[in-house]
Amino acid sequence: MEEKKENITKLFIRQKNCLSFLVRIFTKIPILQQHHFSKCRGLKGITYVSRKGFYARILKKIKDALNIKMARKLVTKLSHRQCFTLIEKDTLKTASEKFEKHNVGVMPVLNEKDKSVIGIISERDLARYICREEFKSDLLVINIMTKNIISCNLNTSVTELMEIITSQKIRHIPIIEEKKLLGIVSIGDVVNHIIEQYKDENQQLRDFINQ
Repeated sequence: MEEKKENITKLFIRQKNCLSFLVRIFTKIPILQQHHFSKCRGLKGITYVSRKGFYARILKKIKDALNIKMARKLVTKLSHRQCFTLIEKDTLKTASEKFEKHNVGVMPVLNEKDKSVIGIISERDLARYICREEFKSDLLVINIMTKNIISCNLNTSVTELMEIITSQKIRHIPIIEEKKLLGIVSIGDVVNHIIEQYKDENQQLRDFINQ
């Protein structure tokens, strides 16, 4: 019994030290400073918990904080980027010319009156349709566009974006808020953002450790 108590005491000390370290990281790393971790500061009142549950809760706080920050940074930035579009009266020739001119792989199709998104067309859609007998350059884009639109909003996290891209097997996601098109996210945007995020976090941790 005494040995068990001693082991529990040692585990408590290790967990307490780990928690102190995490709290110091929370207050040092800019990406986490805006989030509230005051409950973690009451170290005297901490009770024994399993390591699995303890670290799971801490890591969840970190993951949630990073997801919130990443979502705001990425989706908000892309919502201010110019988004090239088509209207329902545009032809396949017009679509092809715009793909070439703007060097993009996909464009949302808007309703001419209220500017709401009614579909989306990609270079792949165009390439697959060219070989068909019914293909004509003056055919309207609404005849081949994808009408089942999978979109995100300003609150969509990077994790959710990755899940949508993977599960739906798509490469572009329109950003739509209150039926208004704000921009578009590509798989390249997500990958580049994650790479930059890891670089920043790595540098911040290195700076903290070297202090």
